[in-house]
Amino acid sequence: MILPASVRGGGADTSAITGPSRHLGDSLARRFGEATGSAPANYLGGGEGLTVRDDLGGLNLSTVPKVFIECGNMRDSKDAALLTDAHWRQRAARGIADGITDFLRGKR
Repeated sequence: MILPASVRGGGADTSAITGPSRHLGDSLARRFGEATGSAPANYLGGGEGLTVRDDLGGLNLSTVPKVFIECGNMRDSKDAALLTDAHWRQRAARGIADGITDFLRGKR
Protein backbone atom coordinates (compact mmCIF):
# COMPACT_ATOMS: atom_id res chain seq x y z
CA MET A 1 0.00 0.00 0.00
CA ILE A 2 1.50 3.32 -1.05
CA LEU A 3 0.37 6.41 0.87
CA PRO A 4 0.99 10.07 0.09
CA ALA A 5 3.64 11.97 2.02
CA SER A 6 3.15 15.54 3.12
CA VAL A 7 4.10 17.55 0.05
CA ARG A 8 3.73 21.28 -0.51
CA GLY A 9 5.02 23.02 -3.58
CA GLY A 10 4.93 22.99 -7.35
CA GLY A 11 1.15 22.86 -7.40
CA ALA A 12 0.98 20.06 -4.83
CA ASP A 13 -0.43 20.29 -1.32
CA THR A 14 -1.27 16.99 0.34
CA SER A 15 -1.65 18.41 3.85
CA ALA A 16 -5.42 17.86 3.86
CA ILE A 17 -5.26 14.27 2.63
CA THR A 18 -2.30 12.61 4.38
CA GLY A 19 -4.21 11.73 7.56
CA PRO A 20 -7.34 10.48 5.81
CA SER A 21 -5.20 8.59 3.28
CA ARG A 22 -3.47 6.80 6.16
CA HIS A 23 -6.86 5.75 7.53
CA LEU A 24 -7.88 4.55 4.07
CA GLY A 25 -4.63 2.60 3.73
CA ASP A 26 -5.06 1.00 7.16
CA SER A 27 -8.63 0.01 6.35
CA LEU A 28 -7.74 -1.40 2.95
CA ALA A 29 -4.74 -3.33 4.26
CA ARG A 30 -6.78 -4.87 7.08
CA ARG A 31 -9.77 -5.87 4.96
CA PHE A 32 -7.64 -7.06 2.03
CA GLY A 33 -5.68 -9.28 4.40
CA GLU A 34 -8.84 -10.64 6.01
CA ALA A 35 -10.44 -11.41 2.64
CA THR A 36 -7.44 -12.98 0.95
CA GLY A 37 -5.40 -14.38 3.81
CA SER A 38 -2.42 -12.53 2.34
CA ALA A 39 0.17 -11.11 4.69
CA PRO A 40 1.33 -7.52 4.14
CA ALA A 41 4.45 -7.01 2.06
CA ASN A 42 7.51 -7.60 4.20
CA TYR A 43 9.99 -5.71 2.05
CA LEU A 44 8.54 -2.21 2.62
CA GLY A 45 6.74 -0.42 5.40
CA GLY A 46 8.28 -2.16 8.38
CA GLY A 47 6.12 -5.25 8.01
CA GLU A 48 2.83 -3.32 7.87
CA GLY A 49 2.85 -3.27 4.08
CA LEU A 50 2.35 0.51 4.15
CA THR A 51 4.89 2.86 2.65
CA VAL A 52 4.83 6.65 2.22
CA ARG A 53 6.02 8.23 -1.02
CA ASP A 54 6.54 11.85 -2.00
CA ASP A 55 7.57 11.27 -5.62
CA LEU A 56 4.34 10.16 -7.29
CA GLY A 57 2.21 12.76 -9.06
CA GLY A 58 -0.88 10.59 -8.74
CA LEU A 59 -0.63 11.05 -4.98
CA ASN A 60 0.98 14.48 -4.78
CA LEU A 61 -1.63 16.20 -6.94
CA SER A 62 -4.64 14.55 -5.34
CA THR A 63 -7.16 16.62 -3.42
CA VAL A 64 -9.00 13.61 -1.97
CA PRO A 65 -7.73 10.72 0.16
CA LYS A 66 -5.85 8.30 -2.05
CA VAL A 67 -3.65 5.23 -1.85
CA PHE A 68 -2.15 2.85 -4.37
CA ILE A 69 -2.67 -0.81 -3.57
CA GLU A 70 -0.40 -3.50 -4.92
CA CYS A 71 -2.26 -6.79 -4.69
CA GLY A 72 0.75 -8.99 -5.24
CA ASN A 73 4.40 -9.17 -6.14
CA MET A 74 4.80 -10.61 -9.63
CA ARG A 75 8.40 -11.56 -8.80
CA ASP A 76 7.09 -13.96 -6.16
CA SER A 77 5.86 -17.20 -7.75
CA LYS A 78 3.22 -17.77 -5.05
CA ASP A 79 1.79 -14.27 -5.51
CA ALA A 80 1.87 -14.63 -9.29
CA ALA A 81 -0.10 -17.87 -9.04
CA LEU A 82 -2.73 -16.23 -6.81
CA LEU A 83 -3.12 -13.31 -9.18
CA THR A 84 -4.13 -15.70 -11.95
CA ASP A 85 -6.79 -17.41 -9.79
CA ALA A 86 -10.29 -15.99 -10.41
CA HIS A 87 -11.54 -17.05 -6.97
CA TRP A 88 -8.64 -15.28 -5.23
CA ARG A 89 -9.18 -12.15 -7.35
CA GLN A 90 -12.85 -12.12 -6.30
CA ARG A 91 -11.80 -12.29 -2.64
CA ALA A 92 -9.29 -9.49 -3.26
CA ALA A 93 -11.98 -7.33 -4.86
CA ARG A 94 -14.29 -7.98 -1.90
CA GLY A 95 -11.54 -7.00 0.54
CA ILE A 96 -10.86 -3.77 -1.36
CA ALA A 97 -14.57 -2.94 -1.51
CA ASP A 98 -14.99 -3.66 2.21
CA GLY A 99 -11.95 -1.53 3.05
CA ILE A 100 -13.31 1.42 1.09
CA THR A 101 -16.75 0.97 2.66
CA ASP A 102 -15.28 0.90 6.16
CA PHE A 103 -13.29 4.05 5.41
CA LEU A 104 -16.35 5.87 4.08
CA ARG A 105 -18.34 4.84 7.14
CA GLY A 106 -15.59 6.09 9.44
CA LYS A 107 -14.73 2.64 10.83
CA ARG A 108 -11.21 2.04 12.08
